[in-house]
Amino acid sequence: MSSEVAIFVQLVTVLAVASFAVLLSHFLRFPSVVGFLVAGVLLGPQGFKLVPELAALRTLNETAIILLMFTIGLEFSISSIAHLKKAFFGLGALQVIATGLAIGLLMHFVFRVPGPAAAVAGYMIALSSTAIIMKLLQENQEVASPQGNAALGVLLFQDIAAIPMMLSLPLLAGQQTSKLFHGPSTVFSFLGEMGVAIVVLAVGARFIVPWFMKTVVESRSRELFFFCVLLVCFGVALLAEEAGFSLPLGGFVAGIMIAGSPFGRQASSEVVPLRDSLLGFFFISIGMLLDLKFFVFNIHGVIALAILLLMIKVLLTYLAAILSSYTEKIAVIVCLMLFQVGEFGFVIAEEALNLKILTNDQFQYFLSISLLSMVVSPVVFKAAPAIAMRLAGGRGKVQGQAGRKGTVPASGLRGHAIIVGFGLAGREAAEKFEAAGHSYCVVDLNFRSIKSLQARGVQALYGDASKDEILEAAGLHHARAVLVAVAGRHMIPAILSALDRNKFRGRIVVRAVYQREADEIIQLRPGIDVVVAEVESAHVFARRAIEAVANIPG
Repeated sequence: MSSEVAIFVQLVTVLAVASFAVLLSHFLRFPSVVGFLVAGVLLGPQGFKLVPELAALRTLNETAIILLMFTIGLEFSISSIAHLKKAFFGLGALQVIATGLAIGLLMHFVFRVPGPAAAVAGYMIALSSTAIIMKLLQENQEVASPQGNAALGVLLFQDIAAIPMMLSLPLLAGQQTSKLFHGPSTVFSFLGEMGVAIVVLAVGARFIVPWFMKTVVESRSRELFFFCVLLVCFGVALLAEEAGFSLPLGGFVAGIMIAGSPFGRQASSEVVPLRDSLLGFFFISIGMLLDLKFFVFNIHGVIALAILLLMIKVLLTYLAAILSSYTEKIAVIVCLMLFQVGEFGFVIAEEALNLKILTNDQFQYFLSISLLSMVVSPVVFKAAPAIAMRLAGGRGKVQGQAGRKGTVPASGLRGHAIIVGFGLAGREAAEKFEAAGHSYCVVDLNFRSIKSLQARGVQALYGDASKDEILEAAGLHHARAVLVAVAGRHMIPAILSALDRNKFRGRIVVRAVYQREADEIIQLRPGIDVVVAEVESAHVFARRAIEAVANIPG
């Protein structure tokens, strides 16, 4: 068997085992992450040795990490931080700093772990899983609830905090060369590296990337937009690697650069599905690193240490929430939501292992604790409201889906209409809304139209309305109606599918050009309000014909 065929066979084996493990995890109500990790354990050298080493898997793993950092950079905008400022600057900062310090000091002074390794342990335990929490919040429709907003603010702060954590690893390793200044790693070299990164980031985000993306968008080619987004992502990552930084850090910087432009939302909607797919390979590769013999022989120590460290994290998160002026019930729910260890913990742990900050046994302890926390996370998430009610003794009120009423959508509008497509029909609808005094938000892929509307002070968003991120940014959950006035038979079903995914219950009006298109739409969504241009023009034509004949003399 040739080496190319052997790699293909191993890749098919990975896909088959991962598919079975994830399917089983869904039946057991566990997150997909758990299925991928279990698949990695089964595939790896400590399991059935089906895939002893797969170079292609490591490449996909690295790609997934870069995309993860890129999408986190896309989320890092002034508007998102302003929207979640209480959770970001208050709860998030307190939780990360307090948990990191407490765990680090405990590991060093009580368990006699060397200082650098103890600091890394603090880093890892302080971070939670964005992938798991976001999935659970979306499934339970609690993204916009008070506890959802609090959790999102903390997760955003944790994701940002992971960057200086990763940059500080060579400093903790000792005897490491500074990445940029080619000397010993010191506090000053670390601060210098951060300063250079900020300057490059500011120049790229202010001038270079917006100009490049604007040129691309004006081509009106969605395929070109997608490939150029990936070009910016991996191009900046490669430049960062050449400058002595890491590929993931470069991906994060690229994300921030695009986030500062009007194209951040659309870029995120294009890249997130690809990232989520590739993250499966990342978790598989992490699972392959777990030593089953170590886990079995040290199971009691792993469980005891997991309970101790995670309970400390829960307690400190609760105190941070109370100090940040959250109600007791919200504080209980949030601390139970965020108790698990996250995917960035894996990234930091693997890098710390490569730099010899962690020993293999220390790494295996962390890996085992992380797996246990992820497995029980859905159970704890579901039990959190009941536990909060019991502990808080009926004081306050836990809000779920109803919490949407207390949040401000990204568009800043409520009870508005969303106009998808700003051609002739969209413009006519906008004029009628303005004359009647109704608020609206326009979503379109014509950047010139969007820029012109924004210059007039109209709420307008560049993006594809079939993407959840774009609909959320347009304030879908606060909208009264959605008017779909786009051209293209394939776009309308995709937009309607996105509205269904987001459980939109308002009025939907769709414009179709031909009757056959309307029939297809009605078959897809019975009872939907469809305006057929062909039929309406025929009515107008017939009325004008009658008027013309009636006005003919004698």
